[in-house]
Amino acid sequence: MEKWIEALPWDEVKEVMKQLLEGKGQQAERSIKNRFASWRRDLQTYKADAPRRTVGELRQNAEKVRQIRLEKQKRDRKRREIQRRKEHEAYLKNLSSNFPKAWESVREPVERGSGRGYDEACRTLVDISEAYDLYATRKQFQKELKKFMVDHLRRKSLIQRLVRAGIWRDQ
Repeated sequence: MEKWIEALPWDEVKEVMKQLLEGKGQQAERSIKNRFASWRRDLQTYKADAPRRTVGELRQNAEKVRQIRLEKQKRDRKRREIQRRKEHEAYLKNLSSNFPKAWESVREPVERGSGRGYDEACRTLVDISEAYDLYATRKQFQKELKKFMVDHLRRKSLIQRLVRAGIWRDQ
């Protein structure tokens, strides 16, 4: 630092002093610190000796980084999907622990008679269907669904939704 200060031209020292006296202390400080940092960088010759990368190398590095990012995103997606599947299976197991209660939970949205209620009921019925597939039989589900639908056969919008979901065949 001493060498640098001694090497400063007298004109620059005067200029900095003027800035300080004119109330421009921050500007003077910033200017001096930048010049000192530049001088220190010039002293470190090892950076100047480092080989420069070509555009091709930069592009290769960018491609490698992109591949790494894509692999990480793929792993994250797979991990989230596995977690979502576990949560869904736990939900279905919970649903299967009390099928009568599950069927009863469908009744209220259907009786509302609105599109939103039918959508909610259809989603719940699809979940119940999956739970029967995993923890009971498809035949039992079809039997319970027919019993449930006896009171709702005039609800065409509900039936259309169930047909689209693949759990009811239009008769």
